[in-house]
Amino acid sequence: DLLIKFRDSNARVIQEIRAALEAEDLELAIRLAHTLTGVAGNLGANELALAAKDLELGITSDGSEVASVLLESTQSHLDKIISALSVIQREDRSHTTAGPVDWDQVQETLVRLRDALGNYDTKARDLIGQLSGQLSDEVFTEPLKAIEVVVDNFEFEMALDHLVELEELVSSAAQNPA
Repeated sequence: DLLIKFRDSNARVIQEIRAALEAEDLELAIRLAHTLTGVAGNLGANELALAAKDLELGITSDGSEVASVLLESTQSHLDKIISALSVIQREDRSHTTAGPVDWDQVQETLVRLRDALGNYDTKARDLIGQLSGQLSDEVFTEPLKAIEVVVDNFEFEMALDHLVELEELVSSAAQNPA
């Protein structure tokens, strides 16, 4: 599951770094490269980790003028890893059961998720899975996925921002059940 999370949350990280550089958001570009360095190292993808570290250092020293060869090298190493991981299928996480949504239970899970995110607790990932099972309607899929992606990148503050959108959707749905 860790490899799937890596694959799904990092497949577009170089594009995100390029976009951050174009927007002159060097802090974001450095953070994305740094995160990729650490995660790749933890997974034993040492060549990718080294390329990402070089990219991070290049951005730190040269800013938006970072050599494109560093971006291309990191992309090449990342592509190899993503390609190798493409054969792994995500396990079916469908916990949906027929019947009405227990909005009180959903609200309790949201409160626990907000607490976990506020405490930078990776248990937030499990709570997102619980919410996916509790909220079967497609309207909740994208907001849950957005939270999941940023949690996978350990961007808990950004996840809290996405959580606000989900809470508003839940509140609206609970007040106006189908």
